[in-house]
Amino acid sequence: MDVEKTIEFILEHQAHITAMQAKAEEHAARHDGEIAQLNAVTSHINATLRRAVRLAVQEARNERKRRQELDARFEL
Repeated sequence: MDVEKTIEFILEHQAHITAMQAKAEEHAARHDGEIAQLNAVTSHINATLRRAVRLAVQEARNERKRRQELDARFEL
């Protein structure tokens, strides 16, 4: 068994693993940033939807009130 070749093999693989870990950490950091952006966009969309639903409910209530007022006029 050649000890020098074994040590060289281990060192090469350690260097390769270190490089792969660094690349994985870069990807994770980038993905964390992308996830933060998606969360911000999702929050904005949710706020917009909440506002739209609130306004739609308000308009439906106003319309019901107008119809009731019109119905009351014709009943007299």
